Amino acid sequence: MPEQMVDARPRPRRRPGTGWMAAARRPAHLRSAAPAADVVIDLRDAPSSSSTEPRDATPPPEIDPRFRQRRLDVQAARDRRRIRVLRVVTVLVLVVAAAYGVLRSPLLVVRKVRVNGAVQTRAAAIIAAAGLAHHPLMIDLRLGRAAGAVTRLPWIDRVRVRRSWPDTVLVDVTERVPVAVVGGMLVDASGRVLSVAPGFAPLLPVRPDIGTTAPAPPPPGATLPDAYRPGIAVVVALPAPLRADVDAVLVRPDGTVRLALADGASALLGDPSQLPEKFEAVLTLVDRVRLGHGTVDVSVPSAPVLTRLPATGTVSTRTGG
Repeated sequence: MPEQMVDARPRPRRRPGTGWMAAARRPAHLRSAAPAADVVIDLRDAPSSSSTEPRDATPPPEIDPRFRQRRLDVQAARDRRRIRVLRVVTVLVLVVAAAYGVLRSPLLVVRKVRVNGAVQTRAAAIIAAAGLAHHPLMIDLRLGRAAGAVTRLPWIDRVRVRRSWPDTVLVDVTERVPVAVVGGMLVDASGRVLSVAPGFAPLLPVRPDIGTTAPAPPPPGATLPDAYRPGIAVVVALPAPLRADVDAVLVRPDGTVRLALADGASALLGDPSQLPEKFEAVLTLVDRVRLGHGTVDVSVPSAPVLTRLPATGTVSTRTGG
C-alpha cells in the first residue's frame, strides 16, 4: 500500500464561541473586548456620498423676474420666426411641385405650329425637322436645337423658333436666294446647293470652260466643290448692264474665269480679283467696239487686249480703258 502523509503539527485548541465565523463577524480590535451596547445612527440627515457639493454651500441667487420674462419673450419670438420660415418654405415647395406637375401634364403639349416665311420649303418638312410633329411637351422644347435642325434644310438660311403659351410654337424662317445654275442645280451665293433647277430658271449657268472638267455638283444641302467658287463670285458681283450680255460663266481648273458673251464673243477675266475694274473694261469695249467672235482679255484691267478673228487672219489690238 502507498504511504500516507500525516501532518504531525499540533493543532491549537478552539474555545467555545471563538470559531472562525465569530471572528469574521467582529473586528479584530474588538474580539477581546466586552460586548458594547447597540449604537443607532440616523442616516436621513447624512450627506449623500455621491454629492460633490459642500454641505454648507449657499443656494444660487434668484433671477430677476423681468430678466426671466425677457428670456421667455426672446425664445417665443425665435419660435415664431421659425414657424413663419417653415410655412413659407412649405408653401414654396407646394407651389413648385404643383407648377411642375402642370407643366408636365398633357394639357401643355404642342398642338399648333405656325411656319412663316417658307416658300420653297414645305411647312411639313420644317415641322418634322424641328421635332414638333409628335406633339412634345412645351416645357421639353429645346429651341436652339430645333432651329439648328431646321437650318440644315437646303433652302433655309435663318430660323427663329418661339413658344406661344399654352400650346403654340412659332417658326420664322428666311430662305436662301439662288444666284446661278451649276450642273442643273440651283446654287446660292455661298455655294450651297438648294435644289434641282427648273427649266425656266432666269439665272446664269456656271460650268467648266471648254476642254476642261470639274466635279459634279453634290445633292441639295451640300456645298459646291472649290472649282466652282470663282465662277460663283463673278456671278454675284456681275453688274446688271453687263449681265444682259452674258450667256454663261465658264471656270477653268486654274481658277480663272471667262464670260461667254452674246453673238459668240467672250471676255477673259482671269482670277476673281479687281472685278469692278474688269467689268468696267468689258462694258467699255462692248459699247464702243463690235466684237463679233473676238475675245477681250481684261485680266489686267488697265490694259485690255482685244483679239478678233476676221476672215483673213488674226489681229491683236490694244485699246485704252
